[in-house]
Parts: sequence; structure tokens; C-alpha cells
Amino acid sequence: MKTRTRKYSLLTLAVVSCLTSLSGAAQQNADYSQALRELDIMSNIFEAASEQRRSNRDSLQISSFDEGIYLADQGMVFSFRMSSGRNFFRAININALPAEAIANLEIDMAGIADEISSEMRRVFPGQDFSMPFVSPMMPGMSDEQRDAIEEMSELIRDQQESIRDSQRELRDLQRRLRDEETDRSDIENRIAQTERDLEAETAQLEEQNNAYRAFMQEYQEIQEQQIAARNRQAENEIMATLCDYGATLRSLQNDEHVSIVLQNYTDNRDQVYVFDFADVASCSSAEQLLQSALSYQL
Repeated sequence: MKTRTRKYSLLTLAVVSCLTSLSGAAQQNADYSQALRELDIMSNIFEAASEQRRSNRDSLQISSFDEGIYLADQGMVFSFRMSSGRNFFRAININALPAEAIANLEIDMAGIADEISSEMRRVFPGQDFSMPFVSPMMPGMSDEQRDAIEEMSELIRDQQESIRDSQRELRDLQRRLRDEETDRSDIENRIAQTERDLEAETAQLEEQNNAYRAFMQEYQEIQEQQIAARNRQAENEIMATLCDYGATLRSLQNDEHVSIVLQNYTDNRDQVYVFDFADVASCSSAEQLLQSALSYQL
């Protein structure tokens, strides 16, 4: 009896092992061609919608389809590149400068223009943004704002040059004082006056620099708000596209998922939405679809 039981046990184990191997082989040889065709079609739809948004240069709708991925028995993931305001303005953010660095501040306008142009070319491939700083490539900047920032920049440069002249004069006087053995009082008086002038010039530069900072900070905040609004608009359009065409992903099962990843959505973080395919297939509005999503940021 024990022998028979053992034989049955070994037979059962062999059958289970065989079935497991066959199941694994079946999974390896599964035909995902239909799912991949649907993935490609949906990716093309998202890409066409992104191209249409990018073609609207007046609104600077800056988002683009990145890629689609199929995960067997899990679902599909569609990724989009969004634009955060911080990317545009990191090159001109001078708020972190310590107070003691103000006297030696160098505003490299050409370098700033190159960095911003490079960022704009990344967002708008194939477009030429090799323009001077505060040109129309700066989104939303009016002629009056451009004139104001150019004037402030020129004043800062002039003041920096004046400070450098005073510093050179002070060094020359201090060197003469070390070498002079008689009649030092005149040189000492001139050193004291130059130091007072240098202190006043540095204070004036700090005021000019604070005005520049305040101007750019206000401009950046407004632009970041506008970019955030455009990202929300792009998000709504992406969800509307998914709602309109997501039911065509017929190879997915109801318990599988469709995920939308919005890269760099806000503060350099990605926004992720995960939908049950059943909700996508039965979608009647983008708003309803968003309410059904698992939503988080990375």
C-alpha cells in the first residue's frame, strides 16, 4: 500500500512538473503580435495628437509622446515628456548667490542665452533658437519687459566695471603706501576715500542686483504658472485621447491596466495614472476616467 501510494505521488509530481513546464513554454511562445499591433496604433494616435499640440506655436503647448510599452499579463504603459518651468529658468536663477559674491557678480548674458536656447531646442526639435538673450524665444516676455531687463543688465555691467576700477585703484594706492617712506598721509586719505567710494558702489550694485532678481523672479513665477496650466491642458487632451481610442486595445483583459506616465510634470517629478482596462473600455468622459485612476508621483 505504501509502495502504491508512493508511485501515485511520484506520478502526480511528474504530471505537475510536466504541466508547469508546458505552461512556461506556452508563455514563452505566446503570440503577442495583436497586442503589439494595438500598442503601435495607439502610440501613433498619441504621437499625432502631440504633433498637433506642438504645431500650435502661439500657445507654446509643450508636451510630446515618448514611448509605449507592452507588459505581458499586466497591460500597456504610455509615456509623455512634459515641460516644467524650472527647466527654462535654471540658467538665469541668481537668487542663491551669497551677499558677499555680489561685488564680483558676472552676468554672462551670452552663456545664459546659449543654455536657454539649448533647452528650447530640446523641447522643440528642429527649430532654431539661436537668438540673443531676452529675445522673443523667452515665452510671454513683452517688448517693455525686454527693454527693462536689458537696461538693468547694462546698469549691472557698468557698475561692475566701476567697482573693478575702484578695486584696482585701491590696490595701487595700498602698494604705494607700502613703498612710500615719507609723506604717507595723502595716500592714506586717498585710500580711505576710495574705500568709501567702493562701499557705496557695492551697495548700489546690490540694489541693482536685487531689482534684477525681483524682476526675474516675478517673470519666472508667471511663466511657471502658465506652463503648469498648459501641462494640465495637455494632460486633459491625453486623457481625452485615451478615452476616445482606448477601447481599441482589445487584446487587454479587464483586469489588466493602461498606465499614463507624464514625465517631469511638476517640480521635476513624474505624474503616473494607472487605469483598469475595463474603465478605459467603458470610458464616457476624460473627467470620469481620471477619477477612476490610481494616481501618484515619482
